[in-house]
Amino acid sequence: MKTFLGLAVGVFLLMGFGSSTEAITIDIAEVQNGVAFLRGGGVAANATISWQGANVAVANTSGSFNFTGAVPDSCIGTLGDGKSTIQVAMLDCTPVGSDKIVNGKFENGDLTGWETIGDVLIQTASFGAGPSQGSFQVLMTNAPDPLEDMIPSFSGTDAVRGGLIPLFDAATNYWPILFIDLAQAGPFAQSGIKQTFTAKKSGVLTFDWNFLTNEGGTGIDGAVFVLDDTVLSLNRDFQFLPWIGGEFAPLISSPTVFNWETGYQRAEVPIEAGTHTFGFGIASHLDTRFVSALLIDNVKFSTGGAGTN
Repeated sequence: MKTFLGLAVGVFLLMGFGSSTEAITIDIAEVQNGVAFLRGGGVAANATISWQGANVAVANTSGSFNFTGAVPDSCIGTLGDGKSTIQVAMLDCTPVGSDKIVNGKFENGDLTGWETIGDVLIQTASFGAGPSQGSFQVLMTNAPDPLEDMIPSFSGTDAVRGGLIPLFDAATNYWPILFIDLAQAGPFAQSGIKQTFTAKKSGVLTFDWNFLTNEGGTGIDGAVFVLDDTVLSLNRDFQFLPWIGGEFAPLISSPTVFNWETGYQRAEVPIEAGTHTFGFGIASHLDTRFVSALLIDNVKFSTGGAGTN
């Protein structure tokens, strides 16, 4: 028996409208492609089925039905057959206003819940550097870079000059650190992802990151973390931004198509209660000769100190 928010799918509370020899049963109640999909039976032949107060379907002669409808904000909806109503808990559903990060571990195998710009795609261990957990991770790069590496974009979509500005809805005069222009120092190409969520209480956002590059020395391409109006560098040697802190991660040989990487590192960021936009990006600076990338995995928020979702 699958459960959600303490309610079992197929277990319900009958309310009002009197009794009936039929009992509504639910076979499937889940969110699919952004809409609620329900399938069930046990109702009278040709009964009118309602969902959240609106008529949505008519049962067949055997009392079975299926339909798609709106996803309830609470992920618990009211279904009726004209004689009784039940409360149905939706699977694969995130309540509006919840402090759950959507698809933070990328185990959907896609970018559901994230807005993106530039060269962004899901990768598995076949990339050479495996996820920090599970089977999937997200890769973003500043490719293509034809002057030196001859590496095309990985997703088929090129990185965007100043791309983090439109992604994070920032004005260049308000967030100049997203568009550093030190004698045309860049950024020449940027890719990134972002998500907005509501923290009901103060807590900690944790995530795993791995910076990869073909640029040796100090690694002047920048991997960044953005939280609301704050932009921080993940790789300490990136000279244009404040460093997020934590344990310094030197570049080591990479088993991927890139020459060097930091390997996965864990970051923890305090979050105040409220609605926040956060995300990650990769940018080329000073030159366009080398490609760099950022892997992100295991993004979680918890009010208890260690991420749980």
